[in-house]
Amino acid sequence: MKTSAGPVVIGWDIGGAHLKGALLEDGRVRDVAQWPCELWRGLSRLDDAFTTALERWKGWRQALHAVTMTGEMADLFPHREAGVAAIVSRALPLEDCWAESGSAASDASRAPTANANRDDMTAPRDAPSAACTG
Repeated sequence: MKTSAGPVVIGWDIGGAHLKGALLEDGRVRDVAQWPCELWRGLSRLDDAFTTALERWKGWRQALHAVTMTGEMADLFPHREAGVAAIVSRALPLEDCWAESGSAASDASRAPTANANRDDMTAPRDAPSAACTG
């Protein structure tokens, strides 16, 4: 999805209790929402939350997507790496969306999450991109 000034971007925050999203058009926030996503109860909760979210934003297939997460630390997962891999494999029902998903799943230390054993909440400079290329 692209407007005259630039692409539409959907930013996602995959948490342990909620999926949050923000839709940006022309560099401005146009919509924000959150959906229940109790990950400790199973990955089907993430699937349900994305299904509901994508019904709200019909043009999601043409948008760019940026993702961060804290849900990888939910009790559902035995360790952070397993959480990152499981979430990346399920997030957004797009096979071609994750240009670098293999990197994030195979090397969780490079995934842009807030629970990466560091004091700040920023992604590593060389963190893999989660932008959907269409």
